[in-house]
Amino acid sequence: MHVDYKVEEPPLRVAQCGQLQLENLGNYKNKTVKQITRDDEERKAKAKDSARVRRTEESEYFEELEKLLYLTGPPPSSKQTSLDKTSVIRLSLAYLKSQNVLQNGPHTTN
Repeated sequence: MHVDYKVEEPPLRVAQCGQLQLENLGNYKNKTVKQITRDDEERKAKAKDSARVRRTEESEYFEELEKLLYLTGPPPSSKQTSLDKTSVIRLSLAYLKSQNVLQNGPHTTN
C-alpha cells in the first residue's frame, strides 16, 4: 500500500531583499528578520521581568503570612530561619480550620 503525504510549505519565506513574506502571522508582516528577532528578545525580557516581579511579590506575601502565624520559629537544632511555602500554607489552613471550629463548632468544617 502506498500512501502519499502532502507536505505543506512553512508560512515563513525570506525574500532576496531581506524582508519576510508572511502568511497569517499578523504582527510579523513586512518585518525584517532582525526586527522579528529584536521583538522576540524584548518580549522574552518583558516576560522574564514580569515573572521576577510576580515571584518577589509572592515571596513578600508568604513572608507576611508567616509573620501572622504566631510561631516561635524553627527548632533550635535547625539551621532554617523561615518556613518553606508549603509549610506556611499548611499551617495557615490549620489555623483557619481551627478558628472555624472554635467559632462554629466541629460540624461545620469542610
